[in-house]
Amino acid sequence: MNIARENIDALNAVLKLNIAPEDYDAKVNEILKDYRKKANMPGFRPGKVPASIIDRMYKKPVMAEEINKIMSESIGKYLTDEKVNILGNPLPHESEQNTIDWDNQKEFEFSFDLGLAPEVNVDLSDQYKVPFYDINIDDKIIDDTIKNYTGRFGKLEPTDVAEKDGTVKGAISQLDEKGEVVEKGLSAENASIYLNTLDEESQKLFEAKKAGDTVVFDIKKVYKNESEIARIFNINKKVAEAVSGNFQVKIEELSKYVEAEINQELFDKVFGKDTVKTEEEFRNKIKEQIQSNFEYESEFRFHVDAEETFVDKIEMELPDAFLKRLMLYNNEGKVNQDDIEKEYPRFEKNLRWQLIKKSIAQANNIEITEDEIKEEAKKSIKNQFAQYGYYDIPEEELEKYSAGMLKKDEDRDRLADKKIEEKIIALVKEKVKIDHKKVSLEDFNKLYQEKK
Repeated sequence: MNIARENIDALNAVLKLNIAPEDYDAKVNEILKDYRKKANMPGFRPGKVPASIIDRMYKKPVMAEEINKIMSESIGKYLTDEKVNILGNPLPHESEQNTIDWDNQKEFEFSFDLGLAPEVNVDLSDQYKVPFYDINIDDKIIDDTIKNYTGRFGKLEPTDVAEKDGTVKGAISQLDEKGEVVEKGLSAENASIYLNTLDEESQKLFEAKKAGDTVVFDIKKVYKNESEIARIFNINKKVAEAVSGNFQVKIEELSKYVEAEINQELFDKVFGKDTVKTEEEFRNKIKEQIQSNFEYESEFRFHVDAEETFVDKIEMELPDAFLKRLMLYNNEGKVNQDDIEKEYPRFEKNLRWQLIKKSIAQANNIEITEDEIKEEAKKSIKNQFAQYGYYDIPEEELEKYSAGMLKKDEDRDRLADKKIEEKIIALVKEKVKIDHKKVSLEDFNKLYQEKK
């Protein structure tokens, strides 16, 4: 078998393969011989089916599979041995329209287009300037955080009369056009109506009402969508869509949500028993917590800005026509050429960043260990549990879940890439010129809106 590369230009090449009978005959005959041994056909003893019949039935698909295998393995070996750095995967040559005659053809020639990766050299130095936003923590942010905590740890307290921000609980029944309860109509026991979610007109219906009173209301005004109606009456969403008209609630309980007081009980609930003991300590602890969160946000924004800085500053040419063909080929039947043209700028930007990262990692010998991947997996598992309010996960549980995650190649690659990128950004931060900017939280958030 012969394989050779013809460079079209610095970014494009054609790879040609010639496959002769001596490359595949022995293997094809071996497979067919094995088929004959196992063949069980009417009219023939097991293992005694004539070779001509086996050939007629199986030779073409076996030969096609073997040639494809030789082709794939040969291309992979060639690219590795010759250290050819390509983008994506080889594509069948655009001009190749050959139809293979599997009955008579013995020698085969295939041509593939290659998109070659450009040479990228990144000199990490203070020639690059990247902004770093330090978010100012003012009293309003602390006050808003405290307000969030007092709301989160508040509680329902009974009231004598309905209040605008309170809750009404009682039995709900469906009414007919005459205002009478529909026999076997929709009903619900201990249903809740949150008055602060109602419009002003509906709120007035409940004004000054007490336990024992009955209130008639429009179901569509009290419960805003079919999901709420379906939940209240335990019915299907499709059925709930058709529910309308007046209902009544016989009020059994009235309550309102009262925010927690700023005292030791709240301090203990937020930070653990006796961690803080005064309101001043509470505010300082909250400030530390906010600072930690803001540091993460600032670091994330630095990552975004560093990526954009390098992508904008480092010039490189890409085989655009090949890459667009590749996108279309890899998403065949799902997208058209117009879709590719719209998506390509984002794809190109991401590819440029991938090449820049690869250059930085290679030039600075950035690697990751198995232990680092394991730790990254544990961190990912911790974050997943934290979303549901679980923070103290036993080490043996983390080990078990992370081991399961790392069995999946896709997850392992994702975690490895994340850790590599983390190291790259840390090195970038160490080498480039940092332009520190003090900003308010509002202005910091505007950065993302402006980008959109």
